[in-house]
Amino acid sequence: MSHGSFHPVVMFHHPPPPLDLSSEDSRPPPPCSALSRLRGRCAYPAGGYDEPRFLYTQPLFAAAAVPSGGAGVEQRGPQYVYGGRRDVHVGVDVMCPAGKPVYAPAAGTVWSAGYNGDAGDYGGVVITRHALEGPRGVVVFYVLFGHLSRRDALRWAEGDALEAGTFLARVGKRSENGGWEPHLHLQVQLTEPQGRDMPGVVARDDRERAMLEFPDPAMIMKLEKTVMA
Repeated sequence: MSHGSFHPVVMFHHPPPPLDLSSEDSRPPPPCSALSRLRGRCAYPAGGYDEPRFLYTQPLFAAAAVPSGGAGVEQRGPQYVYGGRRDVHVGVDVMCPAGKPVYAPAAGTVWSAGYNGDAGDYGGVVITRHALEGPRGVVVFYVLFGHLSRRDALRWAEGDALEAGTFLARVGKRSENGGWEPHLHLQVQLTEPQGRDMPGVVARDDRERAMLEFPDPAMIMKLEKTVMA
């Protein structure tokens, strides 16, 4: 697989500047103004993989990460065992305005979709499954798209077919995305997800194991790793 194997998940007009939320006083940047977007002057910061952060203060991050999705949890294996105070981000964030379209990176199917409504959670979420030919054979992987429009996420059903570039959803508003500044959370998993969830943040003691299960999404984002702060 290579950068060329994937359709962009978000259309960039300019190379994304690096996003760094690792300092104690850091906060997500506000989105571009409507006028800047109209003039094509927005550069959406992107990054945050394998980044310790201080901003996860909600109760959701003080307990073990367990999957959302009801019956699907029992059908698809054991619960996650990522516990403790979780503060290491294992996905990539793209700071873009509510309403920004998000696309499937490759042909595949919808693994799960729905709405995770707790404070600090993903809000609208879609997980896709893909199988692509790599140098060592077929690689199966799953991609989570979080903080989406609730309405858009709920229109998908398990097993729906996707092509590269299929419109998945729009980025959600703060009122429907877990209470965050509007952005896309993108995460890759090499094992089967449980329900409609992936632990986007893990404890520092679990970091090495998480890096193997949730690899850097830089290639799928069609971004070089050098811009992943």
